[in-house]
Amino acid sequence: LGWSCLRLGQRDSAVEHARRSVSVAGDCGSLRLRAMALNLLAAALGPGEGDEPRRRAQAIARALDDEELRVRFARPVAVSG
Repeated sequence: LGWSCLRLGQRDSAVEHARRSVSVAGDCGSLRLRAMALNLLAAALGPGEGDEPRRRAQAIARALDDEELRVRFARPVAVSG
C-alpha cells in the first residue's frame, strides 16, 4: 500500500504505511521485510529526512549479505507527485 500511495503522490499515507510496516516487520523478526519497509520510508520522506532510514536499510542488506537488496537500495526511487 505504501508504494502505491507514494506513486499516487500521497506522501503522508505512504509514510504512515511505511512506519507501520517497519514496526510490524520488526515485531515479527523479519529483517528483510524491515529493510524493505525502511527503504519505502526513505523514499516517502525524500532526501535529507529519508537518509537515516535508507542507511538502516542498507546496513540490514549488508548484514544479511543480500545482494538483491543492496542493489535495489542503491538505486534512487522515482516517484510521482
